[in-house]
Amino acid sequence: MAALVFETGVESHPQIKITLVDLEREEVTFQWVGGPHGGDCSESFTVSLEEHGETTVNGMVALISAEMIARLPSEE
Repeated sequence: MAALVFETGVESHPQIKITLVDLEREEVTFQWVGGPHGGDCSESFTVSLEEHGETTVNGMVALISAEMIARLPSEE
């Protein structure tokens, strides 16, 4: 399966690469790409038709990015 790569606009995590969309398990798996924190740091984001059925791909990427950026440790 080909991966989708999107720009996040966040310097420390400049791109997000969606590697798997599993509608049966309601999960989207992704990796951060580039920047000082790139590499194997994939996490799952729960997606459901009930909650996200009307969401566009760009909207889904924005939701995933926002949620995962919020989980990042602060650099303070």
